[in-house]
Amino acid sequence: MVISFQPDTGTRKGIRDLFFMILMYDTSGRNQEVLNLKVSDIRVSTKDSHAVLTGKGNKIRIIPIMQRTIDHYNNYIRLFHDGKVSDEFLFYVIQKGKRQAMSADNVEKFMKRYGSTARDQCNKVPYVRFRIRRFT
Repeated sequence: MVISFQPDTGTRKGIRDLFFMILMYDTSGRNQEVLNLKVSDIRVSTKDSHAVLTGKGNKIRIIPIMQRTIDHYNNYIRLFHDGKVSDEFLFYVIQKGKRQAMSADNVEKFMKRYGSTARDQCNKVPYVRFRIRRFT
């Protein structure tokens, strides 16, 4: 997966973006399902690690996750949540000094950027397109 090699993992944003892509791929979660995750929605144990996704109509899905994803999760939690499990949003941005849930627009922006650089390296990479619905 050429696109997963695009984030610069020497930066905090690169680590965040890579973990987002890995988690989304491993859980087969929708963009908003992954954005809605709280830190405590990822359950890590030696026997059964899983993510608790809340989908359309508040339907809850429990999705097993691979050890590789857990390794990225542990690194991400150390960097972005001081190693603490809490009910804060797993993915966030800081605006005006406050943590806020990361938006679908933010994901669309970095996925388009990584898709473009991946296509420069491999012309078989499809165009990355997120469909974001806005209801008024």
